Amino acid sequence: HVCCAVSEGVAQILRDMGIDCEVFVDDFCLGGFASPEEAEKAGEVFEKLMLELGFQWAPHKKIGPSQRVMFLGIEIDTRPGHACCRPPVQKLAVVLADLDEFLSWKVEGVTECSASESASLVGRLSFATAAVPASKVHLRLLHDAMSVAFVSTRSGAPWVRWGSRPVRFTTDMWEDVAWWRR
Repeated sequence: HVCCAVSEGVAQILRDMGIDCEVFVDDFCLGGFASPEEAEKAGEVFEKLMLELGFQWAPHKKIGPSQRVMFLGIEIDTRPGHACCRPPVQKLAVVLADLDEFLSWKVEGVTECSASESASLVGRLSFATAAVPASKVHLRLLHDAMSVAFVSTRSGAPWVRWGSRPVRFTTDMWEDVAWWRR
């Protein structure tokens, strides 16, 4: 918590200086500049501030200025006509393959899968919600079905055993899987 609070404080100092900044734990992203020169100047201000505050940072992680950058595993593209946030191509390919596999099960008449198979898909889709607008609503049923896969008590305390009880797919859940594949 201390690291996050300090990082957010540094980000606020940058924002107060007119530099658009996002931070997650100790990862900073500066953006919204009109020119590469403006971005370079903001980078220099960031480096100077870190030095003044006595914080170490990894110069080899510096990227840019660039109109395409990877931040927290999401590609941010600000090129004219391309502006978007998206999962990287490699991660997207894995997600699409998982969705295709699940949809093939529907065609075969499969109505359930193991909790671990469901958890794998939900985990990958959860990551994608960072870049896919309005997607969390299409993850809720899948997540909730997996969440109750099997809960038991051992020594009076609840615990979950993944893979011990299948996840049954409803029509609405299949529709959500199909939504993600679009």
